[in-house]
Amino acid sequence: MKTSKYIKTAVNLLLCIVLVTVAQAQAISTEKPQKIYATTTEDAFAVPPSPINYIEIQNEIDYPITCRKLGVEGKVVTKILVCEKGNAKQVIFVESLHPDLKLACQEKIKDLKFKPARDQDGNPTKGWVVVPFHFRLSI
Repeated sequence: MKTSKYIKTAVNLLLCIVLVTVAQAQAISTEKPQKIYATTTEDAFAVPPSPINYIEIQNEIDYPITCRKLGVEGKVVTKILVCEKGNAKQVIFVESLHPDLKLACQEKIKDLKFKPARDQDGNPTKGWVVVPFHFRLSI
């Protein structure tokens, strides 16, 4: 009788550990992006560049297993130079909590599409934009 009670307790404990581990491995990527803001280049612009497919790309970024295991959460902040055609031409990583998070973002940034900045006459122009990528473990 006591043995059966201990086995049930052990199985329940093991099940709890597995459920918590699985829950922690899932990234929450449905939250709305925090501020995405533009910075100026040598040429001032009237309308800053803005990402078109940010949510899609944020959702496609794989949460690195090493970061999941270490419990690393936070954001990677990038500063991206957007050309007149709306493509990312240069990326500067401003903030990253772990090199693997930076690498995960780096692989997907090339797929980001932007509305290019516009000058005072409405013509497309290059411009910098700051884009954060968020990594959170669910509980």
